[in-house]
Amino acid sequence: MADNGIRDRIFPEKLIPPGINDERTRAILATFEAMANELDFRALLMRNSSEIPDEALPLAIHDFSLGEFIPADGLPPRVIGRLIDRAWELHEAQGTDGGVRLGLELLGCHADIRQWWQQEPPAHHDTHEIDIFFDEVLFEEAALGDPKHRNAADNIVDATKRWSQSTAIRYGVLTRSEGYVGAYAQTGSRYTAALPIDDPEPVPAVLLPAIACLYGGTFTASLEG
Repeated sequence: MADNGIRDRIFPEKLIPPGINDERTRAILATFEAMANELDFRALLMRNSSEIPDEALPLAIHDFSLGEFIPADGLPPRVIGRLIDRAWELHEAQGTDGGVRLGLELLGCHADIRQWWQQEPPAHHDTHEIDIFFDEVLFEEAALGDPKHRNAADNIVDATKRWSQSTAIRYGVLTRSEGYVGAYAQTGSRYTAALPIDDPEPVPAVLLPAIACLYGGTFTASLEG
């Protein structure tokens, strides 16, 4: 018998009505029982991501109503698992800043949100700004804050923000060490760093953590575009 999390006997013979409790009926039930014991019924439980195999994730996305949070390019299974485990919170918080922050957190980001009345001077009514900082590499063989990650962040902001609000989004990466504080802004796929040196040259994004460690400080990148 297969180890499928249930007892061996699925169809006890005492449940067979007396009028048909013969060798033929028992043989048929034994055949069904053997077939059923080949199934792992625990695989049908989808209470959380740990119980869902990767091949069943498309069904789980539907069952947990997560389609609107998944971009067209899809998400890695580990990230879909996060959405599944926090699905109820995510749905409950939709339309609020808390929902936006939670959605971005599940994508490996954190956000600084400023409503129109929190800006100086106050911005146009029903607008807000969101600075999104990438804390982890989401996709394999990709850079921190790569275009696919940005697209996923845009998508989840649209799915979680209040629909009547217009949104201005900026992207950033943050690297911390001790001492000097500097910032860099993106131009295309390269960055110009505000470093304690004369006339800094554009540097590849991959070198920024090393630069931060060299000079010390907190580097905030604005990945615009």
